[in-house]
Amino acid sequence: NQLYIPESPPDLRRLGLTVTDSIHIDLPVFHEPMEVINIGGSLAASTVNFSGFADTLSMIYVDANSTFDIQWPVTGGHVEQLFLQNLFPDGPTINLNFQGMTFGDVWIGQLLGSGTDVHIEGLESDELHISSSSIVNPSFSTSIIRTLDMNTVHSEILDFSGLENSILWMNQCYTDSIANWPSDLQSLEVQYFSIDQQVWPAFPDSLKALYIWVNSSGLAFTITSFPDSLETILLESLGPGFCLPVIPENLDNVFWTIFEQSDCIPNFPLNLQTPYIGPVHLDGSPKICSVLASDCPGSNPGISGTIFHDVNSNGMFDINEEPLPQSIAEVTPSIGFAPTNGNGLYTIGVPPGNYII
Repeated sequence: NQLYIPESPPDLRRLGLTVTDSIHIDLPVFHEPMEVINIGGSLAASTVNFSGFADTLSMIYVDANSTFDIQWPVTGGHVEQLFLQNLFPDGPTINLNFQGMTFGDVWIGQLLGSGTDVHIEGLESDELHISSSSIVNPSFSTSIIRTLDMNTVHSEILDFSGLENSILWMNQCYTDSIANWPSDLQSLEVQYFSIDQQVWPAFPDSLKALYIWVNSSGLAFTITSFPDSLETILLESLGPGFCLPVIPENLDNVFWTIFEQSDCIPNFPLNLQTPYIGPVHLDGSPKICSVLASDCPGSNPGISGTIFHDVNSNGMFDINEEPLPQSIAEVTPSIGFAPTNGNGLYTIGVPPGNYII
């Protein structure tokens, strides 16, 4: 049950192995730059030992159809592309230890196990893609990954501790909870998600861009705060009752659509240009959330009133007097304008203070 190749033939560029049983494979040191190493079949409890690479290896493709273990060269090395497909672990944990290797892109697909944890250790790569997988608890240690892309991943807990990561994409991910976010995270995109967690963990202070759209579960959730480092926020279709936390004062881009969401923002940062709100917002600009128009916690006090034609000049809205729709109430200092509805009614949220209307 052992395959031993003592040395690689001269000018070897491609190697393909098909395995049909449990086996230990010892590969030689490849003295020439390799293009492709392709290992497939049924690697039932097999071990693949790479002795060393003379230069950058273009691609390793492993289609396991079972459990297996890779032992990387102690001398390290670089692989441009690594594909690990169809991993079916039969134990409680599968450990992927990359032992100081560096990679361009790593693709892990069809990792399916019943009650299985997956632990990734020592991975340094430009991109890691995990797709079409069912995992109890994926976890990381001493790993540096510039971009982590998770697509159609089912898990109980997502634990990103031990991972340094700049960009995180989560598409169609279904999980009970997120334990924490990666350290040094700069951009987070979560779309078409189902996360059974009422309060999301705090975002790291390094986060600059946040994109969250389409809450597939429809379950209400809360983001308690935004870090001051944020520069751009895009939010769309997050379900009924979603409340924005206070927006950082230095943020200059906010994009979100209304659908079932509130059409107000908790504050209007000084650097914020008129944000885009769609697909429908009759007023053309956002309103400050107030207790008069929002159930969100921390909403501001509110000012409301009716603009009407005071025919008898008594300062009272009498029953025979008509309201003035499409009018504007100006609130000073430094608050802005509040348009009236069809009944002449306006509302506007304001911080505590004294104002002239």
